[in-house]
Amino acid sequence: MRFYLISLSFLFAGTVSANSLDHPGDMLSTGQQTVINEVSVSDWYASGEYIDNAEKDFSEVFDRGIADARKKGYGFTTLVNYWLGVSRDLNLGVRYGYAYDKYDVEVSGNDAVAYNGEWKNEGGTDIDLMAKYRYNDISVFEAEVRIPGCQGTSRGVLCSSKLGRPGNSEQSSVSGGQGQGHFSMKLGMAANWITPMETHWAARAYVEGGISDEVGNAKVQTPIRIGGSFAAIFNENTEHHWMLSLNLMRQHNYDVYSEQVQQEVDFGSASRLSIRGDYFWDVMPILQVRPFAEFAIEQHPNASFDKDGVARRFEYSGGSHVKLGAQLVAHF
Repeated sequence: MRFYLISLSFLFAGTVSANSLDHPGDMLSTGQQTVINEVSVSDWYASGEYIDNAEKDFSEVFDRGIADARKKGYGFTTLVNYWLGVSRDLNLGVRYGYAYDKYDVEVSGNDAVAYNGEWKNEGGTDIDLMAKYRYNDISVFEAEVRIPGCQGTSRGVLCSSKLGRPGNSEQSSVSGGQGQGHFSMKLGMAANWITPMETHWAARAYVEGGISDEVGNAKVQTPIRIGGSFAAIFNENTEHHWMLSLNLMRQHNYDVYSEQVQQEVDFGSASRLSIRGDYFWDVMPILQVRPFAEFAIEQHPNASFDKDGVARRFEYSGGSHVKLGAQLVAHF
């Protein structure tokens, strides 16, 4: 018993001195392993207008067939991240998860009844391969490669990348999978530093994009996104601290198959501004709990398409997105 307690104390003492992945720019030490299990729920809403004839001039407002449009939904996601400290300067990781999303779209009037309805996307996510490489004492290069966890023709329960279809009076619903069936890449840089005034800051910048592919005979594509964040870190004591971050993302125009319209659509640019708070509680030297909350204001992209030889469009104003969750982190 005495030997067990002594061994356990040495284990805890060694773990306390090990590095963690709490903040942007953090790296694991050589041989250290970290498993992060994240569970979160989300709720979102956006409003706008549906224009049944976008070829008409703005002065012909009554001939444009304008109707109110709303979209809302909620989702549940669980993700597992595994990180390994290959060396002091190189960390490798992998991420996989399971997600459930439910969407509900409402367009007033009878001109857009085919675009009304609700549908679900549920299934295993694609697989993310991640790497961090140390640049200097405060910053690291980050890279992520998303590889298809499923083939574009897969139809399994966990491995389903088929596109969803809303259920309404004109078409029956089809549940889509979370796997998008194509490759994408994300590159960036992250850092955190302490100033001479003992204030602690962190920042991250990235760019991501993918290649076009077909899933279920429909074109899918990852748009190019550019984003970044800036965070302040507040230390209460050795076991408790928290981080408040401001995050910004800009998404460029792209063409892709739309689950709602059931054809290829020209999406405009979009943006997202969010505030996120993370609380870090070291329950044990090898175990940490991280509850978090994020509130975002989103500018959803306008969607332009041709139907029956007529140009039509969805124009959305700002929307909201709330995400609540927690991470359970184990160090080895």
